[in-house]
Amino acid sequence: SSGINAEYGQRCGSGGCLTCRTRILEKHPQIREVKLNLDYSLNCKSANCIYIAVCKYCVPCEFYVGQTINPLHIRLNNHRACFKLGSFKYEQSALSVHVFEKHVDTFPDKLENFNFGILTSSSPKDLDRREDFYIYTCKADSISLNRIKVIS
Repeated sequence: SSGINAEYGQRCGSGGCLTCRTRILEKHPQIREVKLNLDYSLNCKSANCIYIAVCKYCVPCEFYVGQTINPLHIRLNNHRACFKLGSFKYEQSALSVHVFEKHVDTFPDKLENFNFGILTSSSPKDLDRREDFYIYTCKADSISLNRIKVIS
């Protein structure tokens, strides 16, 4: 991970990075009734992290908590690749399922439908536990996008 960079705020600063083109959440986002803290020492090149994706259009907000052992930009590229109509590839990501079901007119915008943030990093062996903590704290599995069952 890189140090805190107020200019980029969880962005790597690389001109061609698709992840950096998405909007990053503010440092202390309010997700429904829960106030979270993003770790601004991390950026889209950070691995072993827990991230949150918040739909730009849903009120109250719909959100997804995820984890990746890979750098975040690689994980988001995998989500981005699921935004394909005409196949059932979109059923492999809770993010693309949500956009297809709720905002199909913005489906071509792919991940631009979401604001992202990195909540924390962890050792690989603790990722499941840390992700479960945020899913439980935010109730993401009962009231938001973590309740969506995807085809793997």
